[in-house]
Amino acid sequence: MTTRLRTRSAAAAFFVLAAVVPLTAAPAAAATDTTYLDEGYESTPATWSTDWFDSAIGARNRITAIPDGIDGAGIKVTIPRDSNFGSAMRWEFAANEETEPDELFYRYWLRIPVGFANYGQGKLPGPSGLYSNSGRNKIKPSDANPGWSARMMFTAPDPDRSTTSTQIGYYVYHRGQPGSSGETEPWQDSPGVLEFGQWYCVEGRVAMNTPGVANGILEGWVDEKLAYYRNDFTFRGSSDTGINVREFWFDTYYGGDAPAPGSLSFDFDELVLSDRRIGCGERGSGFRDTGGNVHASNVDKLAFAGITKGCNPPDNSRFCPDDNVSRGQMAAFLDRALDLPPTQTDFFDDDVGSVFEANINRLAASGITLGCGTRAYCPNDRVTRGQMAAFLTRGLSLPTGGTDLFTDDDESPFENAIDRMASAGITAGCNPPANDQFCPYNNVTRGQMASFLARALNLPTPPPPPPGYTAPAVPDGYDAVVPLGWSIQDVIEQQPPGAKILVRTGTYLRQEIRPKAGQTIVGEPGTKLDGLWDYTYAFTDIDNPVDGVTISGFEVTRYNSVAGTGAIHGAGNNWTVSDCIVYDNKYNGVTVSNGGTISGCRIYNHNYEAIILTDVSNVTISNNEIYDNGDSSKYQAGIKLVNTANVVISGNIIRDNAGYGIWGYTDNTNTVYSGNTITNNWRGGINHELSYSVLITNNVIKSNGVAPTSPKPDNLYDAGIVVRGPDATITGNTVEGNYNGIGIIGYGLDAQTGRYGPLKASGALVSDNTVTNSGQSGVVTDGAPISTGVFTDNGYFYPNDTSDWFRDGAGGPRTWAE
Repeated sequence: MTTRLRTRSAAAAFFVLAAVVPLTAAPAAAATDTTYLDEGYESTPATWSTDWFDSAIGARNRITAIPDGIDGAGIKVTIPRDSNFGSAMRWEFAANEETEPDELFYRYWLRIPVGFANYGQGKLPGPSGLYSNSGRNKIKPSDANPGWSARMMFTAPDPDRSTTSTQIGYYVYHRGQPGSSGETEPWQDSPGVLEFGQWYCVEGRVAMNTPGVANGILEGWVDEKLAYYRNDFTFRGSSDTGINVREFWFDTYYGGDAPAPGSLSFDFDELVLSDRRIGCGERGSGFRDTGGNVHASNVDKLAFAGITKGCNPPDNSRFCPDDNVSRGQMAAFLDRALDLPPTQTDFFDDDVGSVFEANINRLAASGITLGCGTRAYCPNDRVTRGQMAAFLTRGLSLPTGGTDLFTDDDESPFENAIDRMASAGITAGCNPPANDQFCPYNNVTRGQMASFLARALNLPTPPPPPPGYTAPAVPDGYDAVVPLGWSIQDVIEQQPPGAKILVRTGTYLRQEIRPKAGQTIVGEPGTKLDGLWDYTYAFTDIDNPVDGVTISGFEVTRYNSVAGTGAIHGAGNNWTVSDCIVYDNKYNGVTVSNGGTISGCRIYNHNYEAIILTDVSNVTISNNEIYDNGDSSKYQAGIKLVNTANVVISGNIIRDNAGYGIWGYTDNTNTVYSGNTITNNWRGGINHELSYSVLITNNVIKSNGVAPTSPKPDNLYDAGIVVRGPDATITGNTVEGNYNGIGIIGYGLDAQTGRYGPLKASGALVSDNTVTNSGQSGVVTDGAPISTGVFTDNGYFYPNDTSDWFRDGAGGPRTWAE
């Protein structure tokens, strides 16, 4: 065993803007790690493989040396056509006089050669505990066959990328797997899809579970970017006290059972096994395109200081050091570097719509730029080295220095600025070693800009991060980012009210998020919060209401939401919930309070309503799809309102719910139901009862009241539209194929009052609707009929004359007389 100081590259800490600790961060105090194996493959395979079990080079281990590894020599593993095996050897801890650990970190470099064929799925090296026949060969671990394995895997990505890349992940045998074969766990597309012909740093971590408890962890990184995290594995049962990490299984295998239809090969280098996070060194951290660049160290300094975020948002995995700098980009660099104060003045006309407009205006307000013409900045023009000298001289207020320090700037209007910058040690010239020229008319590259700014600001070298910590890049427009596997709440706590936070794609298990006031929390496409039935809320402020929160872009599932509150539950004012997919939660999907908005969501498969609003006002529910909610044994709905005012429900698709489509139940006033499509709900389409003023307009309401209950009510319920209360305007709706058509129900209300006064059915107007094949329509009252003018200018289309009955308390059924 060797113990060494292993420092991960300082570049890994580039993007630290706040000290956010991921769920799996290792203790920061540790300065050394135990390295079980550090294999650089500099000797022949026959030499380095002597410490490995089942390592004979031949039919199961087709390994050759290559000269172009990531650092010196490496190895190539080949799976021949009509075979499954490329390698099968195992490095066993006990055989190498090491105690079998409960936790293991590993790292190797992997290159998929150009021309690789994505025939199908296969295995790559990873940790295992092969104590019996389980963990392989379609044998699920059990008390009789204890063990586990967590090899890496390769598989084809989506078809558009299958000719240029391969996706990696885990292939896991564990007690909780659904079948006899191992469970496939692909890593996130970015960074888990590897382009052919490039070296990638692949890291993994396994932490054994408490025996019998589903809390085992697998984690994975590519180029120090978190690509996978899951923490509910059962690698060992309650009696498996001797099951640990037994070996590292260098398994390269095609399939499955069927052999490879063609030859496949993989290149490996620099395998390390350790008890702590290893990292990738200079080649794998920070930006992927700065390795070997003369400006790399200064790019590191700029990124660490927050002056640059990268050139390919949202991933920002590259810096593009050889690209030219535009005047707009220069403004952003200088604005961040100098922390310029804000301004309300718009100095230029040609930067409208530019992402750099605010930066440009701050530069102008600070006197750093005069523009390129009358009210013009030319944000897309390239910056020359002479112009850059002027920018920096003004921005840094550089003192007068030597004169005529270069031979090629005598005719340049920027000669004085160039000399001042050179005197300050910010530039040495452009023609080493003589450096008697400045090249003032050459364009500035992003790499050169990094060096100029790093020297000008005397930026420090980034410190190494603590073991186990990789700081994320923060895309433009956001204040923080949450990589897969991190605690979203930890990041929120590090950010102030009003911050905008991006949550990266992936599944986040058992997380309950409590935002601060004004925060915006955005999930990338495919970002899922899975409560696993262990948590009540995905997002909530129920204990400490906060206002102005925006939640967007999340899938939310399997939360034990309490009846009357949603898995997303905003108790504060002015919450916005948009573009979310909310499904399979226990009771309700989404709830908001005063001033809230729910829009663009899909909400389905809840035991109660998808959306419920209680004691709120000024809420808008628009353009959602709401379906398959409710329990047929209870009175429920797709959307339910209780004690609300000024609620607008518009443009939604509401279908196939076990209850009403929309149910306004008790003391709702000034309600608008407009432009919705409401179909195939078990009870009625819209039921607004024991409530007040309502406008029901321009809805398409079809095939509601389809519940298989018998007998059907003989009172106009289960209709396309039912109102039970005063002041209803029902106009311009299409009502077709419902159990009943449109009903104003007044019986039992003449002497009844509610929150806003008498509930007697009065003041109704039903006009310009089209009612087709929908049972009965009309008015039901206790005594004297409502004026016959209630129903005017409607169109009725029935298959016979027995369906279109008008009903009231004055004498029972009669034909229509509008």
